[in-house]
Amino acid sequence: MDNDCLADGIEFAISTDTFEYDTDNDGYNDGDEYYGGYNPLVPGDHNDPLTIAREVFLGAILGEWAYEMPIHDNLYYMAGWMISGYAVAGDIRDVVVSITSLNGAGALLNSLCAAPVAGDIAKTLKVAEKFGAKHPDQAVKIARFVGKYVPLKTVDDKLQAIICFYGEDSAKALLDRGIQLNTLTDLAAQGVKRSDLEQLIDIHHIPAEDVLNIVRHNVDPVKLVKLLDNLKNEAYKGQWSPGKRGCSEANLDYHFRKHGPKDFGLSGNPGDAFGKQKYVDAAVESMKKQDGMEIYYDNWNHNIVKYERSTERFVVGNLDGELASLFKRPFNEIDKNLNRFIRIG
Repeated sequence: MDNDCLADGIEFAISTDTFEYDTDNDGYNDGDEYYGGYNPLVPGDHNDPLTIAREVFLGAILGEWAYEMPIHDNLYYMAGWMISGYAVAGDIRDVVVSITSLNGAGALLNSLCAAPVAGDIAKTLKVAEKFGAKHPDQAVKIARFVGKYVPLKTVDDKLQAIICFYGEDSAKALLDRGIQLNTLTDLAAQGVKRSDLEQLIDIHHIPAEDVLNIVRHNVDPVKLVKLLDNLKNEAYKGQWSPGKRGCSEANLDYHFRKHGPKDFGLSGNPGDAFGKQKYVDAAVESMKKQDGMEIYYDNWNHNIVKYERSTERFVVGNLDGELASLFKRPFNEIDKNLNRFIRIG
């Protein structure tokens, strides 16, 4: 909507402004900051064009000789090393000049999208594999970067890409489970780690294809696993979230006062201890209930939601195993907000 190359669903998830090209007003496109591994909400959390150009140039010239140095643990160095495998010196010079005169990440990413031939793609992926092995903390960023900007055209390219992210043994183990190559390639491109993927498949019984559909909405798989673990272990026993008020009791009073009378026929009076306990017990019961309950990931607040369509009962739990709200929500509010409420069960 705002021409920053980020889909509205991603912008909702990371809290950038869907109407602003540059949310933090630091002169850098939200999309370039996000895909470059920087925070589009924090002014100054980026590299200036000269720094980017320097890292691309050094990556292209030094490549394997200096990638182990901590100072070069960034995607721009890796990208320079990548394009050096298929670009001639004049092309690299043009990319560097473009970076210094235009938006840094934009010129660089355009150069990566200028499809290398099949043999060069293998070289490019090998660079990513080596870089990721030395800088494992960058693994998810590298996977997303490669998935977005390196065209994977053949079966061999895709195999190399999943080996790059998961390692050879893990890639083989995941394929041996029957996960389709295209699905696993896309999961790697989304940065879904093997441990999280196997938990979602084995413990929470979500097929790999469904996991992919979920994470394509920019759902954090680590948070999703934690929330589903909370549900499975019945962690939501009655403790109420402090919420924005910073106090569990005050937050519970607020929700009881707001939703108790209108939705559940309760007094809503914070001094009504019996009525307030009934409200909490109803939330716990809704979290435990299985039949007729739909499960959603709230992509705005990173909470788990259980929803009973027949009664419109909507209960929310957070990552810490605390209840966050209970009220009645019309089903059309769920159905029309597909980028916010991601169906997971």
